[in-house]
Amino acid sequence: MFNIKDTVKKVMCILRQKANDKNLGFEAEFLNVAAELEGSPMICCDEHRIMQVLLGIQVNALKFTQKGKVHTKVEILTNEDGKKLLKMSVIDTGIGIPKENQDKLFKLFGFV
Repeated sequence: MFNIKDTVKKVMCILRQKANDKNLGFEAEFLNVAAELEGSPMICCDEHRIMQVLLGIQVNALKFTQKGKVHTKVEILTNEDGKKLLKMSVIDTGIGIPKENQDKLFKLFGFV
């Protein structure tokens, strides 16, 4: 088990200087994380895999964003079966990814 807020902050700490060098906003937002996880932001899954995926997405966002910001949003959602889902989004003001290539990149990761 690990604290998802701390994990996201660790990844962002690695990249913060790159964002600062480009004069970009670089922030994280946590929605329903503690509330949905019964008061604790601890989750049980592969922390290193989450870090790897988030790091890759943030590196690309910083690479292709020349001005503005890179914003990471972390949410805990509940599906129809009552299972908790971790949703992480990286939103930036960069050039974007063409629609025809988005299906190749964005997939649901299953963590147990």
